[in-house]
Amino acid sequence: MNKKEIYLSLTLLALAFVILLTTLLPYHRENPTPSPSIISQPSAIPTPSFSPIIILSPNISKPLTSPLKLIGLIDKSWVFEGSFPIELLDNQNKSLFKSTASAPNWLEEESKYTSFMAVFNFVTYSPSGFVQVKNSNPSGLPENDKRVTIPVTFDSTSVTKTGLKTYKNNQYGFEFEIPIDWEAKEKPPYHTYFGKIGESYYNEGSVSDGEIVISVEKKNPNENLETIFKSYYDGFLKNSDTTIQKIKLGGIDAGYFDYFDETAFTIKDNYRITIQVTAYPQIDPSVYSKDIFQQILSTFKFTK
Repeated sequence: MNKKEIYLSLTLLALAFVILLTTLLPYHRENPTPSPSIISQPSAIPTPSFSPIIILSPNISKPLTSPLKLIGLIDKSWVFEGSFPIELLDNQNKSLFKSTASAPNWLEEESKYTSFMAVFNFVTYSPSGFVQVKNSNPSGLPENDKRVTIPVTFDSTSVTKTGLKTYKNNQYGFEFEIPIDWEAKEKPPYHTYFGKIGESYYNEGSVSDGEIVISVEKKNPNENLETIFKSYYDGFLKNSDTTIQKIKLGGIDAGYFDYFDETAFTIKDNYRITIQVTAYPQIDPSVYSKDIFQQILSTFKFTK
């Protein structure tokens, strides 16, 4: 191959390279190789991807305490007239607090979500529960109802300190926890009535709906738990589906049934102790609560 042929070959190769570059360069500009990027994670703890709600505060991956202020974002289609229903429940689906979340900027914000706030005051011994969010449904049609639940845990130690106080009966030697906004009213010779401070939950000569009553009476010489079981059964339970359960109250044997009045009873030394809550709530549902009754049973202990 002479010099002329070599020169021609190199020229053709260079020309082919230029043509190749002019062909590939536009494609590269239109489809650049992806480079690694850092996606900033939101500070909020999002609920599952199907949920229309995002909790910004507090961190719901940590145990919650009362009072609880929830701040977050919600799909605006779930809001009507600046609010929507929200409820806190324990792990037995018992309602701890019902509220209406406020979303005042639902018509002003341009994004899919709008900010909201809700405040709960609650007392519970449950270790976990749910925040249940429902959409505002002005139509009232069941097919338009939507809801989502968010699992949460509770800090029972903090709840006890902030939501409960200890009632002590030094005469008969027992104590238990009641809500911090409840009080005890002694009604000699046998009864102590419990209800919200300042509420007219006791009327002389009658039993008002909603209060919890503890009676301590001298037992009869032949009276024991079995005779009490029999007296309740023969008195009104035998014609019902209600059964008397054997439980522990303050570490000793006791009985429990729920028939109109939710009742627990035991015998300690020479006294019969009965704890009772009536079944018919007043207009204010916070006055009557099976949760409070169960808290009394679970925290009841003898001190002598």
